Amino acid sequence: MELHDPHMIEGKYTWCRGPNRPSATRLDRFLFSMEWEETFNNIRQKKVPKVMSDHSPVLLESGNWGQKRSSFKFENWWLKVEGFIEMVQNWWDEFLVEGCSDYRLSSKLRMLKQKLKDWSRATFGEMTTKKNSLLEELTELDLLQESRELSEEEIMVRTTIVVELEELAKNEESKWRQKSRVLWLKQGDNNTKFFQRMANAHRQYNTIDRLMVRGVEIVEPGDIKVAMIKFYKKLYSESEKWRPTFDMLGCPTILPEEQEWLQRPFSEAEVLNIIKQCDGDKAPCPDGFTMSFFKVCWETIKDDLMGTIQNFHHKEMFEKSFNVTFISLILKKADAEELKDFRSISLIGGVYKIISKLITERLKSVMGKLVDEHQMAFLKGRQIMDASLLANELVDSRVKQKIPGILCKLDIEKAYNHVNWNFLLKVREDMGFGRKWIN
Repeated sequence: MELHDPHMIEGKYTWCRGPNRPSATRLDRFLFSMEWEETFNNIRQKKVPKVMSDHSPVLLESGNWGQKRSSFKFENWWLKVEGFIEMVQNWWDEFLVEGCSDYRLSSKLRMLKQKLKDWSRATFGEMTTKKNSLLEELTELDLLQESRELSEEEIMVRTTIVVELEELAKNEESKWRQKSRVLWLKQGDNNTKFFQRMANAHRQYNTIDRLMVRGVEIVEPGDIKVAMIKFYKKLYSESEKWRPTFDMLGCPTILPEEQEWLQRPFSEAEVLNIIKQCDGDKAPCPDGFTMSFFKVCWETIKDDLMGTIQNFHHKEMFEKSFNVTFISLILKKADAEELKDFRSISLIGGVYKIISKLITERLKSVMGKLVDEHQMAFLKGRQIMDASLLANELVDSRVKQKIPGILCKLDIEKAYNHVNWNFLLKVREDMGFGRKWIN
């Protein structure tokens, strides 16, 4: 039986003897099975101070998943349901919305979201409940077959049940694979249990059940939420109202024809190529739609999406609802307790992602000439590992030649979160980018 030993906080050892230089070890612990781990979250052992015994009591803290309103998430396995694409097309054609193109697209996606919720609930219901019901029917027929031969009608019913169970198994595997984020393992080999455990592990790993704020521990979900909002409001605000101006004399610039090429209208082929490059199994955007939806339903949404993108190119702005962003926190280190120990990443909406990738792909064509050759990260053809190798060679050369020197490492905390927008706009202007591109 495979058992796990959950993490223990507030101490390493549970047994200690001797007042001066005591002997100490960990003798006491909780062990639990994989199935138990899938049922509970926030599992941890907490060392309690000992009073009369050599052994410290160990407190197991755990709880059920906190109930919260679940947001809409597009399930990629819906795309495999017979008639699904045609159904979405019919719904899309029924949606009559007046207004500019980006408002129409935003409204249609919102209405489609509600249609999909109702359709999924009515058609599939609870997948587990339906599967259990089919299994009960199959068991009854198998027991009946042990006492007598099944009639032709019963054989047909049994065959239908088996087909439905196989289809449910495929859908369930696809569903849990999408939630697990394990993209390197393809579905089709009955890996549902593995995907389910990985999804639960991600959910448990991503749960923040305690925070330290100025030395005070916060455990209530509401208080944790308030602390996070305060932290990021302060992080993304600027205390200095005035910044000195500067001129980047001698900085590399783009050519006028490159400026014109960057600012040309977006073509349908260019947009479709960007969508095809996106991984359809990545986490759903704030609007709930995965990139697989945009790929498979391209013919349905093409006109509205292209209208939105061309409107953005003309007006240099888009519908406010497309600019909704989720900030997700990723652990920088194990046992992170303070918000500075988390790395924040932004999850943007599907339309925003497509537009940003369109701009990024064009920008790649000129970045190589604008960024100094000693900048080795985030550019195609360059690797950040080269900087480490170069630094290692420089230090080794100094040591061998016995040349004295100083090695300085500069680590700017959350550097990208503190870059001033006016500075970025001024840099782009000095590098020769056009006004449309800058805006």
